[in-house]
Amino acid sequence: GRNNIKVSSHERREAAVLLQESDWVARLLNAIANNEVITVFEPFGVLGEPASSRAELLVRLRGADGGVVPPSAFIPAAERYGAIPELDRWVLARGLEALRRMPQLGRLHINISRVSIAQDEFLDDVREALAKAPAEAARLAFELTETTAFSALTRTLMFSELVRSFSAELFLDDFGSGSSALSSLRSIPLDGLKIEGTFVRGLEQNEVESIIVESIQKIARSLGLSTVAEMVESRASANYLRDIGVTYAQGDHIGRELDEDGLREWLVTHPDRAGP
Repeated sequence: GRNNIKVSSHERREAAVLLQESDWVARLLNAIANNEVITVFEPFGVLGEPASSRAELLVRLRGADGGVVPPSAFIPAAERYGAIPELDRWVLARGLEALRRMPQLGRLHINISRVSIAQDEFLDDVREALAKAPAEAARLAFELTETTAFSALTRTLMFSELVRSFSAELFLDDFGSGSSALSSLRSIPLDGLKIEGTFVRGLEQNEVESIIVESIQKIARSLGLSTVAEMVESRASANYLRDIGVTYAQGDHIGRELDEDGLREWLVTHPDRAGP
């Protein structure tokens, strides 16, 4: 169109993607080496009882323009090029430090990649880090995605045994987004499930979504597991989730991303309710 002809090829597009990904990996490794990875905390709103205060530690990078870059931009590249274990080690160390500085926080959730748990060296490093800080280790909750847990079941079982030996917890993240057999859920020692946010966000308008959320909650209750609903964006959703027995909520209604000082303040002003 417009008197233009442009020639493209699959190889060119693929090369451009690979070049962009390698650039992100270099930026990430440089940020880790210089302690320039940005950490933020997303608080959990307490819906059910008994429950303790919790938050999730999340990471961001600084872009070339000075803006904050979300993990979706660099995590896939870090996994593809094998750099993600370095980030997971860094996050674990920062998480333990944050817990040491915040005794008022019940548990801190951190995410671990499927690439990381596949490495014996990484598991050894986790064991060493937790052994050096047993009090803080007992206030951690590790998150693995549902897809990771069931696609690498043997490694997941090893990781679960390791972290739970230090009284840390293990949650399945994004539960409901994968295609795993529910029967396999009983084979993994778990402490909780995080309900995939896309189901939660649509439950007020879509009966199917509410049925899915209720079903996940019933499964969790039958297994004695805590539940966390992601993407809770309204008080109506929070009230509904509380009524069906969900333990915790995350999302804009509960609290946006905070720095460490902001999280301390949030814990004081919202100790036992689901957001403002």
